[in-house]
This record gives sequence, structure tokens and C-alpha cells, in this order.
Amino acid sequence: MRDAILNLLYPKGVRCMQCGEVRRMDMENCLCSVCMEELESERIPASSCERCLSYVEKGTACAFCRDGGLDGIRRAYAPYQYVNAARNLVLCIKFESVEDCVPLLADAMADSLKHRDFDVLVPVPLHFFRMRERGFNQAMLLAQALSKRVNIPVADALKRVRATRAQSTLSKRADRERNVKDAFRMRADASVLGKRVLLVDDVRTSGNTARACAEELLKNGAAEVSLCTVCVVWKYQGKKFDKQPENRKKDRYM
Repeated sequence: MRDAILNLLYPKGVRCMQCGEVRRMDMENCLCSVCMEELESERIPASSCERCLSYVEKGTACAFCRDGGLDGIRRAYAPYQYVNAARNLVLCIKFESVEDCVPLLADAMADSLKHRDFDVLVPVPLHFFRMRERGFNQAMLLAQALSKRVNIPVADALKRVRATRAQSTLSKRADRERNVKDAFRMRADASVLGKRVLLVDDVRTSGNTARACAEELLKNGAAEVSLCTVCVVWKYQGKKFDKQPENRKKDRYM
């Protein structure tokens, strides 16, 4: 009953997208001040791998890079670990059609770009069936918002020619690789010849989707491909560092 009354008196746009509490009307962010502090605490640590942003134990080589996690990709950029508030905002974009948090996330993505020597932003595409079901591509929304902040044009250069399972439903690396193999093609009316491409997506997990996209872009003449996402699933000794609060609303997204 309380939530129903809040929904009536205070539309979603004036409530925190993380905790649901009413925000001050003059706040620009989609989160309240408490949740903004939580989000800031989820920044990727400076001690992470400089190239892929994965966890690196002091004095050792990056296991993710060593195992080919970023093959074909020059460098990865992202502001947040895929946990708690950052994770919830990504899920809001992907599953609730909520665009209120896109500006906040695009700002953070732009700030994470230590280099901006790119010619074009290319969002990771959705398959036609998923696009029709969802009505939008969250990677495209992020790319368009990021474009305004870094003054780099967006090119809808890739298409997903084969429907694939959500990578998050596959636990084995080999299954993830097979799932996206040959799933992407260049659009006939697009060209990345000689261009420095920044691939844009919401989350980087195993890196298989990004590598498959990069392979197609490079095969079609891209000079190089880098990757920018909102979040990275941080790695610890090959395992996900993804500690979630007990009250997380995970089941509805499966």
C-alpha cells in the first residue's frame, strides 16, 4: 500500500531508482544522495589491470588478459564494477525500459575514457526478435548519450544475424564462445574502414560478445577496436567478484 501511494504522489522520475525513496525535486541524478555514495564506492579500483580492468593480484600478471579475454580489443574502459547499485541501474535500462538513469551512466562512461582518440562509437546490436520484444537497444541508448558527451559520432554498423542465449545464463567459457560465434555481421550500408572504433555495451562479463564484435569489425577494415561499458564483472582468481545484498531483486530478471 505504501508503494502504491508513493507511486501516485511521487512518480518514478522523482524517486530514487535504487531504493525508491523520494528525492529532492532539484536533484539532477536519478539516485538519492545515499545511493549515489554507494554507487561511487563501486568504482573499479585503480589497482585493476590497466588494459582490461579485471582484478590483478599484486605482483602477478592479469589472468583475464593472459587467457585471451581481450583478444582483438586494444583496451577496455568502464566506471563501475557489476555490483549492487551499478548492477541495478544496468538492469533498469535492460529490463524496465527506464531511460532516466542513462545520463548518469553516460557521464560516468565519458569520465572513464582516459583516451578519446576514436572515430566512431558502435553499439553492440540486439537480434531482431529481442529488439522487437524490448522495443529498444540499451547499448544504442548508452552510445547516443555518450556521443553527446565526447563528440564522437555513432554508427549502427553491426547487426546480430543469429539469436543467442543471454551470456549470463551460460557458465562454461566454451559455451559462451559458441553462443556468439558468427553471430554478428557488418551492415551492408556501413563502413569502418580505417576507423578507430569504440564498441559500446552495458556490461562486460567473459568478453566473448565484445571479442566476436571486434573480430567482425577488424575483418571489415577497422584500424582498431576498444570497448566501453558501464560495468565490468570484476574477477578474482578466475571467479566473479559479484557480492550482492540479500534483498536484491534478481529473480524477476531471469
